[in-house]
Amino acid sequence: MLKGQNQTKFILFFVALLDFMGFTIAATIFPELFVNKSAGFLPVAWTHAERLTSVGIALGLYPLGQFLSASIFGVLSDHFGRKPVLLVTIIGTILATFLTAFSITINAYILLFISRFILGLFAGNVSVAQASMVDVSDEKSRASNISLVQLSLGLAWVCGAPLGSFLSDHTVFHGFNYSTPFYFLTAILFIIGLFLYLGYRETLCISHRGSLQKIHLLKGLTLTIDALKDRKAYDILWVWLIFIGGWALFLQFLPTFLIIHFNYTAHTVGPMLAFMGGTFAGTQIFIARRFLRLVSPEKILRWVIVVPGLAALGIGVAHNWWFLHIVAFLFPFSMGFTLPALLGAISSRGAMNEQGALLGKAQSIQALMTIIVTMLGGKLLVVSQYMTTFVGGFAMLAAWLIYLSVFLAKKKHSIRTKLKRA
Repeated sequence: MLKGQNQTKFILFFVALLDFMGFTIAATIFPELFVNKSAGFLPVAWTHAERLTSVGIALGLYPLGQFLSASIFGVLSDHFGRKPVLLVTIIGTILATFLTAFSITINAYILLFISRFILGLFAGNVSVAQASMVDVSDEKSRASNISLVQLSLGLAWVCGAPLGSFLSDHTVFHGFNYSTPFYFLTAILFIIGLFLYLGYRETLCISHRGSLQKIHLLKGLTLTIDALKDRKAYDILWVWLIFIGGWALFLQFLPTFLIIHFNYTAHTVGPMLAFMGGTFAGTQIFIARRFLRLVSPEKILRWVIVVPGLAALGIGVAHNWWFLHIVAFLFPFSMGFTLPALLGAISSRGAMNEQGALLGKAQSIQALMTIIVTMLGGKLLVVSQYMTTFVGGFAMLAAWLIYLSVFLAKKKHSIRTKLKRA
C-alpha cells in the first residue's frame, strides 16, 4: 500500500493525467467530428474552411479557460492549501466533462464550446498539482518530481488517444459514438476525486502559506505581463513563452495534419499519438527523471531544446512511413527532457512559498500562447496544410537560440563574478 509522499505523488499524477486526457481525447476526436460532414455534428452548409476554424475554436476555448484560472488557483493554493483547491477543481472537471459528452449526444456545438471553456477553467489545477509536487521535494528531486506531472501528459496520449479512437468506433460496438469517451472519462474522474478526498494529505504546511492576494479574472494576463518583466525569471519565461507557443501549435494540430496529409482517421490517428505519448512517457520514466537528478536543468536545455523543433520540421517534410515514424519518435523523446527541464529552471527562480504563483505564471503563459496559436491554427491550415507544422517547428528553434544567448550571458556573468572575488 502506498504511504506518505508516494501516495501523494500517485494521486497528483492521476489528477494531472485525467486533466490531460480530457485534451488528448478531444484532440483525437474533434478533427473528424468537425471536419467530416458525415459525422452530422455541424450544420451541413458549413464550408471546409469554417469547419477547420471551428476545430481551432473548440480546442482554443480550453486553454482560454485555463489561462484565466491557472494563476488564480495557484495563488489560492498558496494561501488556503493545495487540497481544498484541488477538490473544488476536480468537481468542476467532472461536471464539465459530462457536459461535453452530453453536448455531442444532442449535436449542440454551442454547448460543446461552453463546456470546453468551463473544463479549461478547472484545468488550472495542473499548476496546483505541480506546486504540491514541489512541496514534497528537495533541491535535488524538484525537477525530477515536477517531471511526474509532465509524464502524465505523455501517458495521456498513450491512454487518451487510443481510448478516444476505440470508444468512438461504432464498428467495435454499436453503442459507441463520439460522446462515449467523455462519458467514460467522467466516471474515471469521479473515482479519482474520491481518492483525492480520502487519500491526499495537505502538502503545504501552514508556516509556508502566503497572504491572500487580490484576485480577478484578468489576473492571468496581469501576472503574465509581470512575469515577463520579473528580473529573477523573465529570461527563462520568455524562452518558455516562445517554445510553448511553437510546441502547442504543432501538437494541437498534428492530428488534423495527419488526417489531411496522410489520410488518417479518428480511429487510426490514435495509435500514432499513443506511440508518441508512449515514447514521451518512457523517456521520462527510464531516462529523464534519473538524468535530471544528476545534471542541472540549465545544462540539459542547452543541448536538447533544439531537437523538438527539428523533429517537427521533419514531420512536415516526411513523405514515407519510415521517416515519419523516426521523426515522430525524436520529437517526444526530446520533449521528455525539455519540458521538465524548462519547468525545473523556472521553479528554481522562486522560494518555497512562491511555487504556486510562479508555476501558475508558467501555466498562464502556456495557456495564453495555446489560445493564440490554437485560434490562429485553423486559419493557418486554410492557407496551407503545412503551416502549423512549419511555424511551430521554427518557433521552437527560435526559443533554442534565445536560450543559448541567455545561458551564455549567465555563464559569462558567473565567470566575471568569480574573477572579481578572486
